[in-house]
Amino acid sequence: QKNAAANGKPVMIGFNRRFDPNFAALKSALDAGEVGKPEMLAITSYDPAPPSIAYIKVSGGLFRDMMIHDFDMANFIMGEAPVTVSAVDTAAVTLTYADGKIATIRNTRRAGYGDQRVEIQGSEGMLQVGNLVENLMVKSTAAGVTSAKPVLFFLERYMPAYAAEWNA
Repeated sequence: QKNAAANGKPVMIGFNRRFDPNFAALKSALDAGEVGKPEMLAITSYDPAPPSIAYIKVSGGLFRDMMIHDFDMANFIMGEAPVTVSAVDTAAVTLTYADGKIATIRNTRRAGYGDQRVEIQGSEGMLQVGNLVENLMVKSTAAGVTSAKPVLFFLERYMPAYAAEWNA
């Protein structure tokens, strides 16, 4: 078998979340030292509904077909691979890095509202990227405060990321 280097061809593994404009802004601010040295990272990825049984049978499971994107996001934001990983199904993972940084990733396929957030705590502050919502209107009444729900499905949520990834 020939590999990419032997053929003089570049290889890119497509983890589109690196190209999400909001997550990219968080990474740029972190790299610029705007919140000091990173210490704790929290990634939340909650799908609004389980995939089909046919997909589950061939997907490799939650860690392989869903959380793999969060593993990449953690390593992208932290700038290195972890030295330890521990996991609990349905699903919480803790990653520790050589210099003491910690990342936690939480996933579920049963959050009917969908949820895609990243938060990084640094020695001098915090950076957060919240959910993209269908619109920015917030209604405040005596009954409570409501807003639009998050953009539901990953194809719509990450369309700008897919475009940026393709351009890269």
